[in-house]
Amino acid sequence: LLEAEGGPSARLARYRNNFASLLAGLQRLGIAPYLDDAVQSPIIATFRTPPAWHLTFDQFYDALAARGYLIYPGKLTGADTFRIGCIGAISSGDFEKLLAAMDDILRRPA
Repeated sequence: LLEAEGGPSARLARYRNNFASLLAGLQRLGIAPYLDDAVQSPIIATFRTPPAWHLTFDQFYDALAARGYLIYPGKLTGADTFRIGCIGAISSGDFEKLLAAMDDILRRPA
C-alpha cells in the first residue's frame, strides 16, 4: 500500500531509483535512452534499439519472457525502440536481475 511505503514521495523515489538502475545498466550494455534526461519520466522508459543487434524485437521479447521478464514494443514510427516499465511492486534489485538476463541474451551468438 501507498501509505505503508511512506506515501507518494517515497513511491516516486523508488520509481526514480528503479529508473536510475535500469538506465545505468542498459548504458553498460550499449543501449541508449530515447529521451533526454530532462524530459524522461521514471514511470515507463523508452530506449533505442542498437542497430547492431542480432535479434528482432520479437526474438528479444520472447527470450526475456522465457525468463519471466516482459518489455514493451517502442510504438514509435521514426525510431526503432523498446520500453520498460519502472513501476509496480519491483525494486532496483529486480532490475539487476533483468539486466543480467538481457546481458546473457545479447551475448549469445546470432
